[in-house]
Amino acid sequence: MVYVETSEERTRVVYRTEVETVETVHELIREVPVEGKTEIVMLESGELKVKTKTRGWCFRPKAVVAFTTEKNALLGLGARLAFFGDGELAGLALWDREDPGILPDYVGGEVDWRLRWLGMRNMEVGIGAAYDLNDGGWSGSGNIGLFF
Repeated sequence: MVYVETSEERTRVVYRTEVETVETVHELIREVPVEGKTEIVMLESGELKVKTKTRGWCFRPKAVVAFTTEKNALLGLGARLAFFGDGELAGLALWDREDPGILPDYVGGEVDWRLRWLGMRNMEVGIGAAYDLNDGGWSGSGNIGLFF
């Protein structure tokens, strides 16, 4: 008997094995990132193998409000490029909200953390660095983002 219950956040597998008339019930719970996946394989020996992908490459667009050390609030677009559990590496393009143009005012990178543990699957907070394309120079940044 194998019972598998999956959701977007976790996979729960309950299975029963019998060796020389001794029955054992096993339960596995695996946390699965939004971009991750779970694969369940029953081997010929009757053993159940559960693989969970918790890191890898991806492309997930997002909108952000960023705060740099030089400016107050900047609006931007970005993308999650790699994930490791609820953590991520992302790239950003930021616009000055007082004088927006077609081209971004800042570009940068960041490390973010999903707020899934607060029940907000598509929200994240992060810190990083942004390069000012108009004046040159790097500045630190922090942001709040929403995934599409």
